[in-house]
Amino acid sequence: IPPDITGRMVDGVLAAQGNTQVLGFTLGLGQVVFLLLSVIFLQWLVAAFRSYLLRVVGDRMIVDMKNDIYAKAQFLPMSFYDKTSTGSVINRVNSDTANLQGFILRISQEAVTQGFLLIGLIIIMFVRSPLLSVVSLAPVPLVVFGSRIFGKKISPKYRRIWRRGSAISSLLADTIPGVRVIKAFTNEDSAIQKFKHYCEEWFHEDRGVAKISTAYSHVVGFLVACGTPIIWAVGGGRVQAGLLSAGLLVTFITYAGQFYGPVNFFATLNDSYQNTLASVEKILDILDAEPEHDFGKGDTLERLEGRIEFQAVNFSFDRSKKVLSNVNLLIEPGDTIGIVGTTGSGKSTLINLLMRYYDDYDGEIFIDGQNLKEIDMQYYRGQIGYVQQEPLMFKDSVFNNIAYGAGKVHVEQVLSAAEVANAHGFIARLPDAYDTMLGERGVGLSGGEKQRVSIARAVLKNPSILILDEATAAVDSETEHLIQQAIERLIRGRTTLMIAHRLSTLRKANKIIVVDKGEIIEFGSPQELMELKGKYYKLVQIQTMAEEAETQRKTENF
Repeated sequence: IPPDITGRMVDGVLAAQGNTQVLGFTLGLGQVVFLLLSVIFLQWLVAAFRSYLLRVVGDRMIVDMKNDIYAKAQFLPMSFYDKTSTGSVINRVNSDTANLQGFILRISQEAVTQGFLLIGLIIIMFVRSPLLSVVSLAPVPLVVFGSRIFGKKISPKYRRIWRRGSAISSLLADTIPGVRVIKAFTNEDSAIQKFKHYCEEWFHEDRGVAKISTAYSHVVGFLVACGTPIIWAVGGGRVQAGLLSAGLLVTFITYAGQFYGPVNFFATLNDSYQNTLASVEKILDILDAEPEHDFGKGDTLERLEGRIEFQAVNFSFDRSKKVLSNVNLLIEPGDTIGIVGTTGSGKSTLINLLMRYYDDYDGEIFIDGQNLKEIDMQYYRGQIGYVQQEPLMFKDSVFNNIAYGAGKVHVEQVLSAAEVANAHGFIARLPDAYDTMLGERGVGLSGGEKQRVSIARAVLKNPSILILDEATAAVDSETEHLIQQAIERLIRGRTTLMIAHRLSTLRKANKIIVVDKGEIIEFGSPQELMELKGKYYKLVQIQTMAEEAETQRKTENF
């Protein structure tokens, strides 16, 4: 509308020194200017409302996508995380969705409007002057051709930029939580240099993209800008020849200026598109990934007793080397089983299969006579209490860390669980007791205190099967005694599997499994294995000698 009013004003008001007709009304200069101002105000008012509305819609789409990615990440199998770094996943949730958000906002706020504007202008321009319209369209084929070449050239470069950015995120995810180790080994300078190197690699890739992108956008801008002088040349000649009015030429020049805006927008949109495409592909890597297979969804047991049976189980992570080989094992309900073996023998893998972290094993695992894969996964894992060697504490209150995963619980239940775990004493001495906020990964608690909070978490869960992974590996003797007391209370009436290097922690075990190179080489009561004088006997002898030497050293020092 404004270009049409401007043209009428040039021909009717300025050139003819009179009035002009607009929608059947005769208007003077002041009235035409006021009408033009009113239309422009209405345009900006509508544009502001549209921008706000579409931004909110775009933000809601991204929030939903972040929720989808995070939800999907929770249900991906452990094999996915074996191959994908934590930093890479974080990068997809944050940086890649931010890229997508910017593109969606640009599309929703500009592309639709620019598209309608482009179509409308082409129709109006051809109605007003077909010749000048053809002249205006002259740069467009060159822009389209250049856009195709640009897209093919820039696409692989944006993928390389993504990989460099992901490497930076992975390095941050490794080093920031591990800052204590970096300081302990005075490795700050090395960590800084490594980070600088990764940033320089990213900068090098981005600079290469910047060269191509900048050159392309300015070439497109130049081609588009050339259209206006050509219109002046052709249109001006027709005005001089009396074939075209000056007002119509001004109107057409204004329309052409508006027309080149969308052309330039869609030409340079390819740059954003290629960048976003690299991010979208990585997001879809998560959204399209196979989730954990819950073959027995909805199938639960009336009561899980805790009878565990492995039948000819074989497992390997990459199909090249077996981590477990021909495992046959029967554990009766209520058994307390100690699992021993050298580092890398397959102890933790045995537990990982029992936890259903991996499903692609050969053979079968039965729980209370039912195939493990045929039991509802959430129900099954809800029946297992897991105390890790390095328990994970969340940045939350002590109360919520104990109650984690237990749903709605009463305060008395949490206090009782803490008492059983020998944790109530030290928690009560904290500044805000159970409401004390822990730092990242449990900063504020010692290793033994974290372990007892983890045990309290397992007590509150009241599991049928209990798994203890090196629960006393990194604590002093006094703390170990407190943890052992807590464990003894916890294991009563439950099927318990205890991984331990320190064999003294297995004194409550009624059976011992000895794992070596992925095979169970010994299984029986501690007395039977000692009489057998095999691997377990040798491990006991070695640790006994080491403990006696340590005791003698302390006595001599005293």
